[in-house]
Amino acid sequence: MKTQSGTSNRSGFAHMIPVVCAAFLLVLSAGVIAIVQQSAGLHFSKLPIYAEGNLQLRTLPAEYPSWRMIGTERQVSTEEAKELGTENSLSRLIIERNPSDPDAPHVVDLHMAYYTGMIDTVPHVPERCNVAAGVQALGNPVVVDIPIDFSILVKNTEADPELHGGTVWQARSPTTFRRVNLPVGVENLRLRVSRFRDHRGEDFYAGYFFITNGEVVSSANQIRLRAFRLKDDYAYYCKVQFTSGTVRSAEELGVVAGRMLDEMFADIMVRLPDWVEVKEGRYPPERAADGAS
Repeated sequence: MKTQSGTSNRSGFAHMIPVVCAAFLLVLSAGVIAIVQQSAGLHFSKLPIYAEGNLQLRTLPAEYPSWRMIGTERQVSTEEAKELGTENSLSRLIIERNPSDPDAPHVVDLHMAYYTGMIDTVPHVPERCNVAAGVQALGNPVVVDIPIDFSILVKNTEADPELHGGTVWQARSPTTFRRVNLPVGVENLRLRVSRFRDHRGEDFYAGYFFITNGEVVSSANQIRLRAFRLKDDYAYYCKVQFTSGTVRSAEELGVVAGRMLDEMFADIMVRLPDWVEVKEGRYPPERAADGAS
């Protein structure tokens, strides 16, 4: 009996060896990953980040030299905010002030929505949402240029293109006269546009792009690639969407969007985190304070 018991104990211990080794390897791996993550400055989880003073999109000025809001800001209900996935959004109708044809001004439904932190929501885009609402899609989305007037922009010569991934341009707000950093990539700004037919049989166009971690992209699939770079400890994206039944092509919607952005882009960016300040460690304030200490 004594011999059998000893043999049994040794056999039980032998069976435990793989379990103990596996547990040890898991602990060791976790420790190694943590060391590598810390030494390389990698961030697998993302923190939320907001505009200075948590300025909301809905505070965008209602009046511009060439555009003005029709009526009042459309209020988003609690249910709509829950469906949208954010309370920081803007939805308003905007009309052209001095159109070339006084009887046919451009009218645009401008919609924006801001998301931040561990972004796991699927962006609400027209080709999904409109079709889900019963609107007929006419063909596949196309990507068109948004022509920006670079004669009114200046380069931020203090922002290192290598650090920021490209040239940082600045625009001046016509409402505050403040010069503001634009996202990287505005030289190649694109609008993803779809054509639809509503329940009355009238056609309209809807197009959008995203601003994410200080860059512009035109595809929802590109958001995670930008917003979840391992060396960024914060993540955000903002959808900027233009919808109009007064344009006759996707290209014309791109031109109208560009004319609107020539006046509004700086004010939009004031309502997003300044990624130049983030990349250079000066924003948000608590991060700058940690760096100073």
